[in-house]
Amino acid sequence: MSITIEATDTDLQHKLITQAEKRLPYLTAGETYTLAAILGETFWEENDEESHKAQGRIFSGLVNDRRVPFTADGWTKYRHNEYRYTPTE
Repeated sequence: MSITIEATDTDLQHKLITQAEKRLPYLTAGETYTLAAILGETFWEENDEESHKAQGRIFSGLVNDRRVPFTADGWTKYRHNEYRYTPTE
């Protein structure tokens, strides 16, 4: 899967795509991750809860649009989305 930034992307979409792409070498294909793990704890900790909610909505949309190499894979016990890293889909 090729990750691309589109001219119509919002700043937040651009930021999330760029950060996720930087983190891909640290992820294992087929494994399931929360958004915090995908983006990295340092990146995640820089934001507050409202920012996390916005990031979650935007990232979910990127996943649904197949713009990032992840598929939705349920919820954690804390009601956070989980995503499976699927680089070959």
